[in-house]
Amino acid sequence: MATVTAKNFKPENITVTDPKAIEINGKTIGAKQSYINYAGGRLVLQSAKEMGLPFGVSVYDEVDPPKYSIDLSFRDYNTNADMKAFYDALRALDDKMIQLGVENSKKWFKAELNYDQVKTMKYKSCLREAKDKEGNPLDYPPTLKINLKKRRDKSGNDLGFGIDAVDARREPVDTSDIEKGWGKGQSVTALLECGGMWLSTVGYGITWRIKKLMLHKDTKKGGDYDFVMDDGEEDADVEPDQAPAPEPARRKPESNFMEDDASPPPVAKKASALASVMPQANPFENVDVPEDEDENTAAPVEVPKKAVVKKKVIAKKA
Repeated sequence: MATVTAKNFKPENITVTDPKAIEINGKTIGAKQSYINYAGGRLVLQSAKEMGLPFGVSVYDEVDPPKYSIDLSFRDYNTNADMKAFYDALRALDDKMIQLGVENSKKWFKAELNYDQVKTMKYKSCLREAKDKEGNPLDYPPTLKINLKKRRDKSGNDLGFGIDAVDARREPVDTSDIEKGWGKGQSVTALLECGGMWLSTVGYGITWRIKKLMLHKDTKKGGDYDFVMDDGEEDADVEPDQAPAPEPARRKPESNFMEDDASPPPVAKKASALASVMPQANPFENVDVPEDEDENTAAPVEVPKKAVVKKKVIAKKA
């Protein structure tokens, strides 16, 4: 499983298996699931560098267990080439999924639908465009919502989110308390693993989960690390006659963040018919199938309201 960068992403490498019914605790529910393969293996896509978390970690605690999520912001994507490339890659993936919906519309939706019908009536993009309550576009950058799943053992004990995270110096970061450690000012680079496709009466879409995170701000001190991902640039604050101390050897992680000038990952060998539908591990073990359409459409981004300060009036004594 190789990491794919936005500039190397090719939507023609995407294939989808036939949807199968989802079973939870031995019971079949109405929704279905499909595996999404990329060049014969799983899709692990690297995000743009230093994507902001405008809302930090969001918690929806009106259900049990609570639901957690983060929103990755495409800030400056109109001027930032790396951010624009990642946005365009996800839009290309959307287009591929819509085309697959047209090709399989009779099988998936029990009706012959064209491209526009599938796009507007069935497909739920993972990208969320900022809109007001009337559906008018707002001047805010798009976001990508990623659900976070807490793990529990057989006894129901909380095992945390199980996210592999490093700082900008590639040192491990404790993610046991991410609700407090990942504030609104944090920025991240993420390795996103495609969890597959869900299909239900409200439509269909793609799920993502975090494979690995790089946090670019020190969660302990609150300052920025001086981190450079492009080769050929010198680190700041190093005197000309002072040689930087050698870094200790580290074990190469399973999925590495790729540099801008890295070569495209090698195309995987063509998988057998059995292997193409039988991934080594089940990516749907924590699948979160939406229950209604409102949860999957691009939710409006509220315009921040100005705080109203009420002054306390103290009556003067006569």
